[in-house]
Amino acid sequence: MSLSLNDGPVAPLGTRVFRRAARVVFPLLLVLLLVAWLANHQFGKMVVEADFVWDGLDIVIVGLFVVLSMLVMVGGLIVAYLWEQRVMATCALEENQVLFDAFSSAVDCPIVVWTASGVYLDANPAFAALMGVSREELIGGGRVDGLATPPGREMAQFIASVNHGEREEGKERHELTLVNTAGEQLRYVISLARFSRSGTDDVATLGIMADCTHQKAVEKDLLQIRAALDDSADAVLITDVSGTPTYINAVFGYWFGYTPDQIESIDLDRIYGGPGSFQELAAPLLEGENVSRDMVLSTYFERLFHVHLRGSAIVDEHFEIAGTLFLHTDVTEQKRLEAELEQLSRIDGLTGIHNRRSFDDRLAHEWRRARREQSRLSLIMLDIDAFKRYNDHYGHQEGDACLKQVAAGIAETFQRPGDFVARYGGEEFAVIIADEGDALTVAQADRLRAHIEAMALPHADSPTADVVTVSIGLATMTPDEADDVASLIQRADDALYRAKEEGRNRVCHNGVELS
Repeated sequence: MSLSLNDGPVAPLGTRVFRRAARVVFPLLLVLLLVAWLANHQFGKMVVEADFVWDGLDIVIVGLFVVLSMLVMVGGLIVAYLWEQRVMATCALEENQVLFDAFSSAVDCPIVVWTASGVYLDANPAFAALMGVSREELIGGGRVDGLATPPGREMAQFIASVNHGEREEGKERHELTLVNTAGEQLRYVISLARFSRSGTDDVATLGIMADCTHQKAVEKDLLQIRAALDDSADAVLITDVSGTPTYINAVFGYWFGYTPDQIESIDLDRIYGGPGSFQELAAPLLEGENVSRDMVLSTYFERLFHVHLRGSAIVDEHFEIAGTLFLHTDVTEQKRLEAELEQLSRIDGLTGIHNRRSFDDRLAHEWRRARREQSRLSLIMLDIDAFKRYNDHYGHQEGDACLKQVAAGIAETFQRPGDFVARYGGEEFAVIIADEGDALTVAQADRLRAHIEAMALPHADSPTADVVTVSIGLATMTPDEADDVASLIQRADDALYRAKEEGRNRVCHNGVELS
């Protein structure tokens, strides 16, 4: 490109006077010469009439005087024009220099102009300070490759490649690593462009530098963060404020079947459960709240898995929300272990059936349901007859084996989904039976009693029989608002006490002996 001059420089007063004089005086001189010639012509006519004639030399002298006057006039006009153009160009250059100095001094970024040979034509104070020398030392005398600073040599090579046309003009950017006077390492990016100086074939280079130290530090941090996110075992999703995905890591893509180049086609509503589901999930984040919840999601392979989801808002340097960040942790195995632990906490370690804690929860649940539906609820409480004597006679190991076998016998008798068998404590067991008629429940209880007796577990020290037997108490209620679950337990326990009082190895229903 060419260095352009401004369109309206004002010439000095002397130049303007000379220009106007040239335009007025020379034409006036020409008019006077013409008048003189005409006067001479008329005078000649008078002489002829007086028999007097000019000779040829006089005519030649007058003609030469006229031609010379014409040449002086034209030459004066040309000189005036050239002088004016020179003054105008000088004024324009001076104005441009003033503008350049004002602009370059007002900005913080370093600005510099070199010749094709690397000599400094101009530089602003910011560039001189960056190079560690004064501006006067640079302009006209300094050379890029002559500076002691490392960036001088590096820039010289780059400028040479630009000036020789090896790089595309106006689009060249080069990064430099500088060390300032305080010993700090800085990063600069320099943009270069070539231009021709007006009226000459000289080529110069304009360079504008920008401090990108902070930007490079941020980019480095972002690369480290991205590397950490890519290596994370959690699935990571980042969106803008409109909910459009802007980043996913490899785990997220693997779970839900996307690659990084397919980020624009991600259907978040499909992932999180249906239309509007992601908007509902992200809404608290846009209000500045965090999200932490457990969800069950479906993977690309249609495998359901448990996820602990943590979401937070991303804020910019102005503390405005710029997007959302979601971390998904696969807790499927953890949930499985928790379920197993929960199950173990509800199972009796000796007999393998439900324990007292599990019994209390189930009975409370069934009681609420029966009261809500106004249906019957039955409870069987049974006790191994003379079990203390069994332990004393056979030992505690055999006593434990007996408890296991009795528990297995109860579980074999009550196998329907609604039946619930538990060890109530010691040698006492309980069975919850939902929504059965009184007659059917009594028949089930007696069948249980007979089944335990038919197992023929030896009990040589029993006062009831020579085999292990059980006493059973049965209570049936249709709960109402005046009753509570303790009343059902009390009734079944009273029935059990009655069965023992009546001789054991029998069933009592609400205190009435049935066998």
